Amino acid sequence: MIHVTSNHGFVGLARRKNKRDHERPSLLLLRYNTLHTVKLQLYGGSQMLKSLQNQIIQLADVTDKLGMPIDEGIILPVAALRACDFNTTGSCEGHLDRPKAGGPYITIESAEAYLYEQKMKGVTFDGQEFNLYREELRGKNLKVRRRLLKLIDEFYRDRASPTKIYIRNIGPGTSKLRCQGVEEAETLSAAERGDWLWAAHKEFTDFANWLVSERK
Repeated sequence: MIHVTSNHGFVGLARRKNKRDHERPSLLLLRYNTLHTVKLQLYGGSQMLKSLQNQIIQLADVTDKLGMPIDEGIILPVAALRACDFNTTGSCEGHLDRPKAGGPYITIESAEAYLYEQKMKGVTFDGQEFNLYREELRGKNLKVRRRLLKLIDEFYRDRASPTKIYIRNIGPGTSKLRCQGVEEAETLSAAERGDWLWAAHKEFTDFANWLVSERK
């Protein structure tokens, strides 16, 4: 299924240059030649890292319906999840100047979601066949969520964070990964939103690096 994303220009973790650079995870380093081209410098040669590299190379050419590429600030977590065989179907790195739009997120569905969506388009909306397909899709999506929840629980076993990643349910069992505090972000000042957005980016990036390190 095509990964649908949006891009709104926030300077993301992958290329941000400031005093927090020393906090950046050292497992890998993203280097952007242009907005559409990405190279991955690997520290190690495991199969998981190679899979991550391939995912980033593929995602560098993915665009949404408006022709916009995947946001730089979220491409690493998206690639890590896809390298772990999760079917990501949407993402955004967050909006510093659009607080009501929320922070970074990634949506995940069953690999069969697109097939079921096409089936539902071919039958009467809310009819018996439509609802049957919808429930089947929901079951498959919830199966994916159980595996995702297990990983999130493992990640936070010995970690406490005010921007903890959680799953919001959307659609028939679709999982939307977000960070705690997103609902309150619009009440913060611009500077406070920037700090929260940076922390949310780092949370997703730490999760991505953990996924890779756990599966080397």
